[in-house]
Amino acid sequence: MPIKRFKLKTLEDELNLVYGVINNIANAVVVVDFSLEVIFQNKAATLLHGIDLTKPFPQEYGIQYGIISTDGISTCRITNLPLFSTVSEEIPSSIELHIKRPDGTGTPVSASVRPLLDQNANLLGWLVEFIDISQQKHLPNELRLLTSQLEDYQSLANIGSWSWDAINDNVHWSNQLYRIFGLNQNTPPPNYANHSKIYTPESYSQLNAAVQTALNTGQAYELDLDAIHSNGTIKKIIARGQVKRDLTGKITGIYGVAIDITERKRVDQQLQRQRDFLNAVLENAGALIVVLDKDGRICRFNHACEEATQYSFKEVEGRFVWDLFLVPEERETVYLNAFKALINNPISSRATYRNFWTAKNGVQRLIDWSNTLLFDESGKVEFVVSIGEDITETHHAQELVHTSVRRLNEAQRIAQLGSWELDLKSKRLFWSDEIFRIFEIDKSEFDASYEAFLEYVHPDDQDSVHQAYTKSLENRGPYEITHRLLMPDGRIKWINECCETIYDDQGNALVSKGTAHDITQRKLAEIQLSHYSERLRLACKAAAIGICEWDINTGLAKWDDQNYEIFGLPKQSSIDYQTWAKLVFREDIPKTTSKLRQLMGATHEIHWEFRIHRQNDGVLRYIQAAAIAGYNDNGELDKIVGINIDITPFKQIETALREKKAHLAQAQTQALLGSWSIDIVNNIIEWSDECYRIFEIPIDKPLAYQDFLALIYPEDQAAVDKAWQAAKQGERYDIQHRILVNGKIKWLRECAELILSDDGQLLRGLGTVQDITELKVVEQNLEYSRLQIRQLAASCEKAKEDERKRIALEVHDELGQMLSALRMQISLLRIKFADNNKQLLEQIHSIMELLDKTIQVTRDVATALRPPVLEMGIASALEWLVSDFSKQSGIECELHLPKTPVNLNEDSSIVVFRITQESLTNVLRHSAASRVIISIAANPDYYVLKIHDNGKGFDPSVRTKTKSFGLIGIQERALMLGGDATIDSASGNGTLIQVRIPTNPIIEP
Repeated sequence: MPIKRFKLKTLEDELNLVYGVINNIANAVVVVDFSLEVIFQNKAATLLHGIDLTKPFPQEYGIQYGIISTDGISTCRITNLPLFSTVSEEIPSSIELHIKRPDGTGTPVSASVRPLLDQNANLLGWLVEFIDISQQKHLPNELRLLTSQLEDYQSLANIGSWSWDAINDNVHWSNQLYRIFGLNQNTPPPNYANHSKIYTPESYSQLNAAVQTALNTGQAYELDLDAIHSNGTIKKIIARGQVKRDLTGKITGIYGVAIDITERKRVDQQLQRQRDFLNAVLENAGALIVVLDKDGRICRFNHACEEATQYSFKEVEGRFVWDLFLVPEERETVYLNAFKALINNPISSRATYRNFWTAKNGVQRLIDWSNTLLFDESGKVEFVVSIGEDITETHHAQELVHTSVRRLNEAQRIAQLGSWELDLKSKRLFWSDEIFRIFEIDKSEFDASYEAFLEYVHPDDQDSVHQAYTKSLENRGPYEITHRLLMPDGRIKWINECCETIYDDQGNALVSKGTAHDITQRKLAEIQLSHYSERLRLACKAAAIGICEWDINTGLAKWDDQNYEIFGLPKQSSIDYQTWAKLVFREDIPKTTSKLRQLMGATHEIHWEFRIHRQNDGVLRYIQAAAIAGYNDNGELDKIVGINIDITPFKQIETALREKKAHLAQAQTQALLGSWSIDIVNNIIEWSDECYRIFEIPIDKPLAYQDFLALIYPEDQAAVDKAWQAAKQGERYDIQHRILVNGKIKWLRECAELILSDDGQLLRGLGTVQDITELKVVEQNLEYSRLQIRQLAASCEKAKEDERKRIALEVHDELGQMLSALRMQISLLRIKFADNNKQLLEQIHSIMELLDKTIQVTRDVATALRPPVLEMGIASALEWLVSDFSKQSGIECELHLPKTPVNLNEDSSIVVFRITQESLTNVLRHSAASRVIISIAANPDYYVLKIHDNGKGFDPSVRTKTKSFGLIGIQERALMLGGDATIDSASGNGTLIQVRIPTNPIIEP
């Protein structure tokens, strides 16, 4: 099948596959054939043994390295292990060994064997598996804990354990076995021969026969024996034994348990002797007693069982006990392994067991059962009397104990408190897990010795730790010491150790046991507290705070140095009430005395102020006092503890502040300027007195935001509220609005600075309110005057343009015609009189040249006053102006007009023309530009004129300080049409003039 599945062609391929699988098993595996020869080992086995077991071994094998038994002495080859047999019941399932490698290292292992069978169940060989159990060998602390727990459990169950090394006749008893026989635990247990003294002759005979049989056959035994207690009484014992074997399978001894069943035997014997009184015993016994027939049906059910299960006897009679009370998973186990085995083999089967019974209400009770068999006349089992002890509460208590142990361990971890034990003979240390955590050491890496421990102690503390330990041994007393640990990374840990030494009966020191508590945090806190105390002393001195304590019984006070300095008294001088009262102002004595009386019955501190004349210099000082009464354990007043603070500088500041506040209030009144503050966290709104006067409301009247909003002029309320909400979002709050108070309208200017939290919530704010009504009147008058001036300027400009137009027409039409007529007259004179008069001809020619120049000047003047091209529209006028400017100046000039016609009325066209003309003049005079771009863009509401040069530019802020009438004229002309003009420039970046002219301008008169 595997060949087909893995597509293997030969048996050799299949064998290689099997070897490959075994070779990759994590544990060490060795394959031994039927003749006990090693034929294969995987990689893990080669690493574990350090040698190839399939090759011949050197002569020194078994001496220097190989498989060594746990005693560390005897050695054997793998094929000599007591693990190979065709009958699996005769061999142990696994044995513990020790592997010693050629490099000197070793590893404890658990070895187990599985037979390899062919398809016909014929034995082909064995597969030996070695499991590394080194970790299990590093658990001494856990082993001791388990041993201690085992002793506790043996004590609870009244079971003692023992073992006997038959070869050396060495016997080991548990502590409970000593208690069962009443022997001293400090004495050696009796050897096998002396067992005849602790058993009755008949019992010893039974025991001896069973032991001999066990040693010869390996058969286990269980006997009911009579033991002789040290006080002479007879103890009923169940003795169970099982043989021990060495690595070769040879029987070397016996181990087992002895169960003290004296009480139970007494009950069984009484029941046997008093069979006629069974019913009474069943009903009156406190234990749970059930009588079953040989098939397991309930025959009798005592009252205790009825109470425990809430079933009456009639309800359970004739029913199988396991079907009625046992949970399904326990039914077969109890029936087959306990009851049925007891019926079939009443001598060797267990007569006790434990299980859960389910009561009628579903509650489960844990019961310990002890069974007694009743036989008929032929010796066959007729009834089984089961006596049960409800150990539910005991079991619960045991669980609580385990829980408490776990909690104790957890508490040690939380409290950073570990325990340790030092074996004084071997100098070996045993640490709890918490100490490893405190020392930050891996268990596997720690050399558990006293010297290794000292290496972790800070070098400066090693001598003191060792001296404390030595002194404890010499004085036979406990010791406590605090020292430091030096961690590998340089950190310091503080450890508090408590230790006590345990001695034997001869006074020899056996072990030292102690605890180690990590107090690093506490030590650091103490150091920090010391620093804080020093800082407090310095702070009290810097803040002029004196501390005093007044003893009620003696009338004397204890002062610190600062208190003496405050009152100007010599340090360490005796202080009583009279000494102190002499320094206090006479007017302040009654108030101070009243405060001290209040302290007598108060449970909280009392505060007050008083004045003194300092004794050493007589200077007036203000004192802020605070004190609290102190009581003894009986609740009686015995002292007053307080502080004195020299607040003279604060009083001086308070006086100065009061004066400054008065000056501020006066200044606010004169400036009609009030201030306010708002604290959202503490819900506090404060107004200065001038704020109340501005709003004409009573001073100190409580105010809310809605009250303030109601005083605002109705048309301004929405704008003010909107500005306030925007300020709460981080915007600037600087607004002007009107208020309506007592029928009068006032103009106010409000400014505020608001402080917001990280999430945008208003925390507090500070602002001012100024009455600017008079300023508003002045501003309105000024604005009206400006409007009038602008209207006057517009009127003048319009008049100027009209006059230019008139003069241009007169110059062009009248003067031009007159000059043209004059030229014609002179031409006629030349024809009539100058043909033969050369001198006259030259004179007339000179006059004609002068006249032509005059005519051209006249035309230029008319054009300058009002270009005729304006009559053709602004587009043509600008084209002419740009062309003429380029010719005259040599500066490159571009004009960009919109595709649609520019429809401006005459006034707007003149304004645009003059602005462009003035801009080009400025470019020529000031900019030193080489290029100018002029453009007009149209939109539904405005025409936008832009004039941009690449000249040297200028600082716009400077022009406002000089007489820049050309630029002012540009802005004023734009304003005349209801538009605006902006001028943007910077040194070295040229100048941009942008003018917006409405498409339907309204010319102000």
